[in-house]
Amino acid sequence: MIATRLKIALLAAVVSLPACGPGPSAVVRIAPASVQRYLFINHFAEGTINSLAPASTPSGRGVFIFSVHNGPEKTQTLTVLASYRYTYRNVAVASGDRLQFVAAKPYSIGIGVHAFVDIISGGVTKRVVDEVLPPAIGENPIWKAFSVPMSDYANRKVSVVFGADQLPADATASWVAFGDPQLDGAQ
Repeated sequence: MIATRLKIALLAAVVSLPACGPGPSAVVRIAPASVQRYLFINHFAEGTINSLAPASTPSGRGVFIFSVHNGPEKTQTLTVLASYRYTYRNVAVASGDRLQFVAAKPYSIGIGVHAFVDIISGGVTKRVVDEVLPPAIGENPIWKAFSVPMSDYANRKVSVVFGADQLPADATASWVAFGDPQLDGAQ
């Protein structure tokens, strides 16, 4: 019980720091690439969800495409609720590719959410992103940019799994917005 309270206190302290993210006027973007090879949102229909259980979301499912504020702009997101996973299979990785996206918890309630991305290749799963994202400040999500080198998977087909889990002490609005997820070629 004391450990749980300590975790909550530590997370609350981190969330309250002004250095956690940009203010409402800043836009967080991924680094530009010479080639946007695979835009995950464009291939949404090809992905699979781990559970068809109904959810209280715009689509009625635990994963959906959504637009979320990113400064004065909106970012297209693959939005995943806690305990759901969305898998894209047979994604071809070229030499020099990077998996790039921004991610945020889009709502200001709760203490945060656990976001992760797994790559599955040859039956082996590797977690390439494992991050606790703080809640939004008011209506302004705190976006974080990710750029994952995919050199270990060059010239292979992999599965990419986007997932979210609630934190042990937080069962409120544990959603992760993965903004503009894509495989980008070398610059």
